[in-house]
Amino acid sequence: QQPAYGYGVPGGGPPRPPRTENTAEDLDRIARTIHVGGIRGLRGTPGVNPGEEITEDDLAAFFGNDGEVVGVRINGINCWIEFGEASGAMSALAKDGTESGGHHLRISASKTPIRSN
Repeated sequence: QQPAYGYGVPGGGPPRPPRTENTAEDLDRIARTIHVGGIRGLRGTPGVNPGEEITEDDLAAFFGNDGEVVGVRINGINCWIEFGEASGAMSALAKDGTESGGHHLRISASKTPIRSN
């Protein structure tokens, strides 16, 4: 029996694309990537004035104390930070629940690698 709501049912939105399995490279990148929430003013967020935005460079500088940052992705109110080594991600996870610049940081291990559009 199919659910009466959600993807793939009438009125529930388009069907989800088939899930692909992660490659070994993806798994390595996931281990080196964190997800960050709780940051107001990310670049591209509605209502944020130009010049007051938090950019990829700002995030790379902030998390650079934890390890070499090799990638940053902002998508709406969320962002992902990829480190050169898994130890950088582990160090950054210790910042979960802390406050910085008025932002209550929610940091978790990423479930996906950063992908480009």
